[in-house]
Amino acid sequence: MMTNERKKTPHALECFDRESAIGRITRRAASLSQLSEELKGCLPHGAKSYTRVANYKQGILIIETSSKKAMLDISLNREKILKIMGKKIPNLKDISISVNENIASSNVVLPEKGVTPEGADMLSAIAQMFDGDLKDSLLRLASHKTKS
Repeated sequence: MMTNERKKTPHALECFDRESAIGRITRRAASLSQLSEELKGCLPHGAKSYTRVANYKQGILIIETSSKKAMLDISLNREKILKIMGKKIPNLKDISISVNENIASSNVVLPEKGVTPEGADMLSAIAQMFDGDLKDSLLRLASHKTKS
């Protein structure tokens, strides 16, 4: 009877272990988020919205970006990034950059579809210079003007 009782883990201990694991994960996520914000301060303007810190392990800061262009921008600024981030992370040795195209879908704000009122007026004026299909196409395009 004693052996069966020893094999069972008390329910309270199971919950404690899960909570501490959740706590570690939460703290790690918050830390990576903070590093992402600090990283954005040393990135070229075009790469800021498309880049994040994915992980940090064994002295390597793992950076994900959504495009090869942003990856190139980061690579060209590698030494600057290492110097600045090295002040935040004392044992930083290197950075690793990879492309993760899913980042773009979560960060990018797409512009409204349509034509500005000024653009619509220009298209209508240009359409008057032509006949046939081109005129019809330009007028159709001008009809998609956005509200001002």
